[in-house]
Amino acid sequence: VEWLEPYTGDSIRYLANQGVEALVVVPISFVSEHIETLEEIDMEYREVAEDCGIQGWRRVPALGCDEVFISDLASAAIEALPYALPNMGNVAYEADLRDPQTPALLKQSGRLVPMG
Repeated sequence: VEWLEPYTGDSIRYLANQGVEALVVVPISFVSEHIETLEEIDMEYREVAEDCGIQGWRRVPALGCDEVFISDLASAAIEALPYALPNMGNVAYEADLRDPQTPALLKQSGRLVPMG
């Protein structure tokens, strides 16, 4: 399976050739710190950047368990449920009753199991 392009290393070299001296990396595909952020981005790609002459290198931390992020993620999941329910067969779903959107969703679907 071919990975998405442009490749990060190629992009770093391209930017260095364009005269970029500093980069701030935002790992939008990752919601938590793990091997690709801690090893690949923080170490390997920093080395590629420095080898190309880019001296300023920073990475924005992953969102992890930030309360606002988790709340938005939960809202997005609940918002998507009405679109998924017709295609899921006879499945029970859990919903957080503390979310203000949940009561309407419970009434609409009749298939959500309240929790907490």
